[in-house]
Amino acid sequence: MTDKIFLHVNPLNVTDDRFTLSAGESHHAKHVLRLKLGHKIWLIDGKGTAYTGEIISLNGTTKGKIHQTFSGEGENPWYLHIAVAVLKKSRFEFLIEKATELGVNKISIIRMERCEKQVVQISRIKKIILSASKQCGRSVFPEIKEFSSLDNFINQSTEKIVAAYWKGKLSLSDYLSQGFKSVFCILIGPEGDFSVEELDLLNQKGIPKVTLGSRRLRSETAGIYALSAMNEYYLNTKE
Repeated sequence: MTDKIFLHVNPLNVTDDRFTLSAGESHHAKHVLRLKLGHKIWLIDGKGTAYTGEIISLNGTTKGKIHQTFSGEGENPWYLHIAVAVLKKSRFEFLIEKATELGVNKISIIRMERCEKQVVQISRIKKIILSASKQCGRSVFPEIKEFSSLDNFINQSTEKIVAAYWKGKLSLSDYLSQGFKSVFCILIGPEGDFSVEELDLLNQKGIPKVTLGSRRLRSETAGIYALSAMNEYYLNTKE
């Protein structure tokens, strides 16, 4: 439904059939969305639960009554993990927003040799995730984890890693069509591409490299393409 209005509620502020919004969400509800008493809304808690309810008080913080509770609202039945090098601010934030909308469950942020930018404002990233989650109605916020290098990320990973590399011999679609069903992480390099040392590391660790097509894509485009392809594959092969 296009008229769904999603707001974030801290799970600690839900008691029985009542909820209280934070000061920030209360301001958004009253002064941006201009909601009134009795207005029907949706709530997401970022931990996997969504609620429908209505506003019963606009004095101070916004309060309301919960009508129904839903588990896993807006979530895929499959797991998506993307590992991406730090990008320039605008491109990086665009990727975070779209990855959230595409249902990513975990975003690993890696500082690689050719990253022009090394500093990441996690508080800003979380705000983007919150906004994107409300926009598309997700009840789970993606997990964010930072790594100091590609080697550090690989050594700590417990999942299979597949690297997106424009010179890969096998396409991501062909890789998926082989019947691969295990959880894996798609790795996206920096704007300057993987360094020679990082490519050597991928080879040493036996990490497959897949191509996303005949054109050399920007990192944020590659990430969006890869997540979209994975979603399409899992959607068409779910049992």
